[in-house]
Amino acid sequence: SGFRAKVNEAIPDHHEAHTALFLLMDDLPAAALIAGYADLYLRTPDQGTATNRSLKADICAGWARDATMMRA
Repeated sequence: SGFRAKVNEAIPDHHEAHTALFLLMDDLPAAALIAGYADLYLRTPDQGTATNRSLKADICAGWARDATMMRA
């Protein structure tokens, strides 16, 4: 999506110095991805697991439509 490139453009001094602000912003895409995964553990198996999987399809290589995680 280009998020990290936009962060680098927006706060170049922080990028070069690897400040806490830059590191926090750099972690946001991964944190957003992981945050949705935790919800899967709160649901019972009969609460639309196929629908839950389809929402995650193709957001990364591990969640590719034909990958093991999606077919399990």
